[in-house]
Amino acid sequence: MAWGKCNAKSDVQPLAYDDVREETDLGSQHAILATHQAAQAITGCLERDRLKNGGSTAATPRHRPIAYDTRTFRPADSPNDSAPVTGSRS
Repeated sequence: MAWGKCNAKSDVQPLAYDDVREETDLGSQHAILATHQAAQAITGCLERDRLKNGGSTAATPRHRPIAYDTRTFRPADSPNDSAPVTGSRS
């Protein structure tokens, strides 16, 4: 049902939950877990295919890292207000 349409747990569950309940003797929680396992299986297949086709195994960062100034609690390149960091909390 989900193959070629979706692979996220939150997408597979509403797509397949009712059919899993109708076609099996699984209770509610087990049906939910079954849909989550199906989503993981689809994700695994997609990942395997991506790697077979020359995809990278390295994670791709979605955002650039933020460098923090060690003397203040703010990003190092931020001109905004900062909270000074001192040795005492008082």
